[in-house]
Amino acid sequence: MHINPNQPVILLASSRSAGNTFDLARRVLPEGSAPLIDLSQLNIGYFSYLYANANDDFLPLVEQLLLSPVLGFSRHHSTGTTMSAQAKTFIDRLSDLLSSASHSDTNFAAKVWLLVCTGTDSALPSAFNQPLELTCSYLGMSFLARIMPNMPTITLSVPVQVICT
Repeated sequence: MHINPNQPVILLASSRSAGNTFDLARRVLPEGSAPLIDLSQLNIGYFSYLYANANDDFLPLVEQLLLSPVLGFSRHHSTGTTMSAQAKTFIDRLSDLLSSASHSDTNFAAKVWLLVCTGTDSALPSAFNQPLELTCSYLGMSFLARIMPNMPTITLSVPVQVICT
């Protein structure tokens, strides 16, 4: 997929490609305003100290994502404070960029991560945000906001990329 610079992009990391998280993503960034990439459709392996997954879809995807600000989009499961396996794997693989000499110049600084959640609770447990906030801080990214379906509509004043879980 080709991403235009500064164009919003939605990364959908959900167990259901056409579920509530998809619907909420499209409420925040309507069809036509942002392409949607379903992480479930990509071959993204787990982090490996030996870079065993160096030829999967992760690094080519990241190269495209670096063209525009990053917006995090996550789903709150009704069973606890965890994110989807797709989101965990994607976030964990960011370690590849920090530990590989060939990608040490990858720069997420000045990018934005927006967390948008669907689930059964009216609010997220505070612990749910912490891994994402710490990841953003470490990478020099801005953690923009959390949006739940029951929150009022917001207007985004920056071009964004969305990560859905």
